[in-house]
Amino acid sequence: GEEEEEEEEQDKEEVRPLMMRRRQDGEVLLARHWDKVAEDWRETELRQVEPNVWANETLEVAVAMDSVEAWASLFPGIQTHPRLEACAPAWPTSALRQMRPWSLKGIGAVVFDAKTFKEQVVDLALDAEGPILFPGGAQKLGLAYAGVLAVIQEKLANSSVWDNLWDTEAPLPTTFNKLLRSSAAVREGMLDLGLAKFNGRTRRAVQLGKRPFGWEYAPRLDSHGAAMRSVDPGGTAEKAGVRAGDVILSIDGRQVFNSHIDEIEKQLMENQLPVTLEIEQPVVGAPLYLREAMPGMLGRMCGDEAEEAACEVIPEMEGLIDGVNQIPEQNPFFFAGDGGTGASFRPDNLPQPQVCHVLNGMALFGFGDSNSLPSFCRDFTEIKFLPGGPLAKQQADYLASSEVSIVACRPGDIVVFWGGQPYFSANGLGSSGPMVSMFYGLGVDAGLRQAAEPFDNFEESFAV
Repeated sequence: GEEEEEEEEQDKEEVRPLMMRRRQDGEVLLARHWDKVAEDWRETELRQVEPNVWANETLEVAVAMDSVEAWASLFPGIQTHPRLEACAPAWPTSALRQMRPWSLKGIGAVVFDAKTFKEQVVDLALDAEGPILFPGGAQKLGLAYAGVLAVIQEKLANSSVWDNLWDTEAPLPTTFNKLLRSSAAVREGMLDLGLAKFNGRTRRAVQLGKRPFGWEYAPRLDSHGAAMRSVDPGGTAEKAGVRAGDVILSIDGRQVFNSHIDEIEKQLMENQLPVTLEIEQPVVGAPLYLREAMPGMLGRMCGDEAEEAACEVIPEMEGLIDGVNQIPEQNPFFFAGDGGTGASFRPDNLPQPQVCHVLNGMALFGFGDSNSLPSFCRDFTEIKFLPGGPLAKQQADYLASSEVSIVACRPGDIVVFWGGQPYFSANGLGSSGPMVSMFYGLGVDAGLRQAAEPFDNFEESFAV
């Protein structure tokens, strides 16, 4: 009765923040307020007119909001900012300070409201103006895996990728071949070999005289180099002495260790027979970073309940996000990286809005503008911004500049971004265990993005 009417009137006096969007021309707060003339709720953009004050003077709407207090109110139970200096000690302090309290540096958006996320996230991603962070999004959207986050964090605390994925008690380092033989997750996913050691002890030359060669290989890094995932028994490659885990160093005397996977594929398919390879079996040690693995990886690490809940995310999101009728992937791809690892700076080969759900640890993502990249990044040759270093001065300067956006994601956070812009990831250091996340593309037609620049397609894995 009277109490409900009084509460409704009080609500109508409130201005409810829905999203903070940082653009090149300043910070905008999207808020919901009661329009007394129209007698209805209305969404309005408020501009920051002074520190902690946003206003729309035309509509005479304003909100005073201290950022730290606002975070505590909008995201109860979530830290106002993570311990970023401990997560990324090699990164410049000036860059990390800019991420407080919203966990965002540079242009991008932080969404506070589930309805706003559902309605606007696709359009925001297609605008390609930085990442869209939804802190605590799993809980706010009511996703199934939100109910098992505590279980995941408990199981992974103070552990490593190696502790959770290998069916052996043998310590690292060991050969890539042994890792492939002892872990289904590695056979199904892609292990980053950027920190692997090549000591020359297993280096050898082999000759391949007949196609097909009978193997499957994948990039040694994100898109450069080639490492054997499997070799067909009795095939040309096995008879020549190629083994699973071998990395190609040269083809017919031409060094290809750091060549793009497309160039390696071209040479293997077109060079005159016999093709001479120089190969070597790398030695792999901690830290480890496994990407694009199957759901079984999460089940192996955290149990069947966690895997089943995580695999519900695609049908759940299909029913939630406006403009998305069907997500192409049946299941998300899973990533697991020890603190200090990360992915290279590059755009996707098939640009579309990408979604990442963080399940454990700290994930840091950086986003650049392909039109204003520094010279050391322009060819996308596996530049990494590792949180524990090493980090060249020009890389540190770039992280601190206004040309790159950075977002920090914790368990339960969701980040969405346009995959056509160059981006990188870094897995934060700390005692919370490895960073574990799941990714998928929304499958929105890239043609909707008129400003999207074409990039050469490449395959992540080749069977020849």
